[in-house]
Amino acid sequence: MRPKVNQSTRLTSALALCSILLFSVSSMHAQGMSSRLPAGVRYANAIPGLDPLTTIQSQAVAPPHIKPLAETISVHGLLLPGGAVKEFHRSEKAVRSGDFAAAAEHLQRAIQIAPNFVQAHNNLGASYIQLKAYESAVTEFQAAIALDAKMQAAYRNLGLGLFLLHRYPEAELAARQAMQLNPQRSPARYTLGRILAAEGRNSMEAENLLRESTPQYPEARLPLAQVLLNRGASREAVSELNAYLKSPGASPDKKQAVQNWINQVTQTPGQTTEKDSKPIS
Repeated sequence: MRPKVNQSTRLTSALALCSILLFSVSSMHAQGMSSRLPAGVRYANAIPGLDPLTTIQSQAVAPPHIKPLAETISVHGLLLPGGAVKEFHRSEKAVRSGDFAAAAEHLQRAIQIAPNFVQAHNNLGASYIQLKAYESAVTEFQAAIALDAKMQAAYRNLGLGLFLLHRYPEAELAARQAMQLNPQRSPARYTLGRILAAEGRNSMEAENLLRESTPQYPEARLPLAQVLLNRGASREAVSELNAYLKSPGASPDKKQAVQNWINQVTQTPGQTTEKDSKPIS
């Protein structure tokens, strides 16, 4: 006879698996380039009474592969010193080759030459995200916003940097500011949806933002599953996780973890019910 599984223990294990998956895609989402460059992130108590999802952050996670939003520039029309522009373009070349340390060095030189070079500040922050220097990244995004308060990419990147630092309310504010500047921009909508999910929200706003992101970002089904679990909709959550496993964009290194998460959610002598999955008060 199988031993009876304690419900709280089962939910705790499921949330731990969820946290690994969500963080492994959260640090992947900051340096989305323009079309001329290759494309290239708050956890809380999702269920009251359980350990914060942030406790899982100390575990090893997959390296980032969704990059921050960066900017390209044209020499024409810019009142910038030629040396700063040259360093900027050298940084773009370094990014294309995946050398973010070199990109950061070139951008630092560009800013030394032209301190008001807003695109360089944003891209330096994006490179810092890739180097996991999140505090430095936030400083650069804030500098870019101080120079150009309408730079949507900088707000979205700032939200990601704050997300990675677990500064969730600030991250949400930055993401909402990015949304206000361009409500239809899909990366900003996905970022906000993931922030709301990681904060433990179960709102229709979070669900809608993530559902509409799934065609472009298959990983959106993972935080969407957490939103549904927060609401007690375990069957719908499992459906989203299964859909992720079947999607062409599913990451091979996450598939086993997703399957483990499904097993944890459904691990009962019978089938987990909606009532069983409701948050613990």
